[in-house]
Amino acid sequence: MIIADTTSVNTGKRSGVVVCLKRMFTEKGFSQPQFISCQHHVLDRILHLVMDQELGGNATSPSIEYPFVSELVKNYDEQKARFENGTEEIIDKSGWRDDMRFLYHLARVFKFFDENGHFPCINFQQIPNISNARWNSRAILALLALFFILMPTTRTSLEKICRFISCDWADY
Repeated sequence: MIIADTTSVNTGKRSGVVVCLKRMFTEKGFSQPQFISCQHHVLDRILHLVMDQELGGNATSPSIEYPFVSELVKNYDEQKARFENGTEEIIDKSGWRDDMRFLYHLARVFKFFDENGHFPCINFQQIPNISNARWNSRAILALLALFFILMPTTRTSLEKICRFISCDWADY
């Protein structure tokens, strides 16, 4: 089995790494390995297309330039300080690390808010590296802004995407 991201250097039809490896296996008398694309990269591509369609943007690599991103990044510390955090804890037993854990936490916070009408205690972290190469950057930024958490003015434009991220997309 070959698991790789979906970049053209890996998946190119003639000289991609997957094609070369399959050819090499066949030449050596072995059965061809099955190629499975990296789930995170596939999910990132789906999220990228949904967000571009909903926000009318075209966030091209390496930056993510949706309307809310620059304001969120510029005022993140100030917005966190003004935010009235809830008291109810969301216990995290995910086993995820770093920004993956932050994304998982934010998705669960949104679901909590959606069901209860108020926020639990949010464990804010630093905003991770913002890049199209980091599949979860887009989702974290959207949840922080869209989440209504720090930028309530984004509520209308981001609610649909936030629901998609937290309820449909995050489950995969």
